[in-house]
Amino acid sequence: MGFIVALILVACWRRGGALGWLVLIGGLMLFLQIRGVADNVGFPVHTGDLSRLEQFLFLGALPTQVLQRLFFVPGRFTALDYAAVAVHWSYFFIPYIIVFAVWLRRPQATMEPALLLALTFAVSLVIYVLLPGTPPWLAAAQPGAPQVYRITYFVWNSVNPEAYARIYETIGDPNPIACLPSVHFAITFMLFLYSLGKGRLWSIIAGVYAAAMAFSLVYMGEHYVVDCLFGGLVAWAVWAGYHRLMGRRQPVPVR
Repeated sequence: MGFIVALILVACWRRGGALGWLVLIGGLMLFLQIRGVADNVGFPVHTGDLSRLEQFLFLGALPTQVLQRLFFVPGRFTALDYAAVAVHWSYFFIPYIIVFAVWLRRPQATMEPALLLALTFAVSLVIYVLLPGTPPWLAAAQPGAPQVYRITYFVWNSVNPEAYARIYETIGDPNPIACLPSVHFAITFMLFLYSLGKGRLWSIIAGVYAAAMAFSLVYMGEHYVVDCLFGGLVAWAVWAGYHRLMGRRQPVPVR
């Protein structure tokens, strides 16, 4: 990571935008370090109550279980399974590719997406600590819990178990007891919010990507719908707060 930071600073020496990258990398590192111990602070871990809330909202049905019964067969994977895994893991790359694209086009504009993402990580981190939650695939291990498969595990292990173990250890979830809110969806929904006003085509693409992420997370047993809704709320609150603050800082035109 130190090498990457140094490389970015060198690249930004002439073009600018270094502060934005430092904000993003710093926010991400803080998120990863503290998230790993979010459930050790002392607040109760929410497991059965999240599942019951989900079933209450959906009239007794668990969306993850319904989707898996419709589309998933262990050991016989379809294009949907591979696509869902690809969308899920794209979270580890797409946000930073977008910030990089902004930096290439307008280095001085890098701070906005970088700060929005860093703030989303920070707010999610606070909620992780206060409301540690168990994802559907892990909650399924509890006696009497609805059966839910972790599809990404099945798919990756059918392709290359060793590669999956190495990649998951490097960039995967540092703490599974941290599903509320879904930071995967919070970040992708923030990309959609950021795209608003950047062109209709980009907004449509970002909106479809966020929807695909939500579906993939729920279908694969990584998150409840409640987690995704909470993640969307976090992203919207950060986005609205940022623009409200920036609006106040804009100089008032003199007439």
